[in-house]
Amino acid sequence: MNGHILAAVMSYLGMSSIHDRPSPSIVSHDVWMESDDVRRLVLHSIAEHVITQHVDLATSFKDPSHSGSDKGTAYEYTCEVLTLGLVIFDFKYAIREGDGDQVLLLWKYMLILFKATGRKNYAIEALTLLSQYHILLPCNLAEQLKWSRFINVRGLLGHNISCDLQLAKATNSFDCEVGIVYQWQTLRKITT
Repeated sequence: MNGHILAAVMSYLGMSSIHDRPSPSIVSHDVWMESDDVRRLVLHSIAEHVITQHVDLATSFKDPSHSGSDKGTAYEYTCEVLTLGLVIFDFKYAIREGDGDQVLLLWKYMLILFKATGRKNYAIEALTLLSQYHILLPCNLAEQLKWSRFINVRGLLGHNISCDLQLAKATNSFDCEVGIVYQWQTLRKITT
């Protein structure tokens, strides 16, 4: 995913390798000496162009049997990889930051995506979560559902993980400890 993003940015900046300098018509060579606000504006304009050119939410729902030229197919594939990859990055970032509102917004998009791609069970889970939050649960339980999806085991900002992942880690740790104890008891029985 990072390679696709890098390739799209390098293409826009007119760079053929990572050692090249960006085209002076897009990024002046002395932009690094400018104020933070000016550099931020340049970065935002580059990001806006790359997203406008390469990210298309509709590419995720196109019929895969649609055939076109090889160049068009490769471009569509790249757009789809960037689009879906950025959604996944945003989802992981929202979890890491503990942003329940953003997670629910992304679940809405993923519901449509799962339905369009025939992932019935994932679509049902997404619909269940969204309907619980928006319709079925009272306000206080809906807020609890939104904000209790993360756990911070380190106590630092930006270090949240999903509760499901924490449960899987705890289960794996328990299974390993039980396995070691079982192996030790079996070895003791054999040697005595």
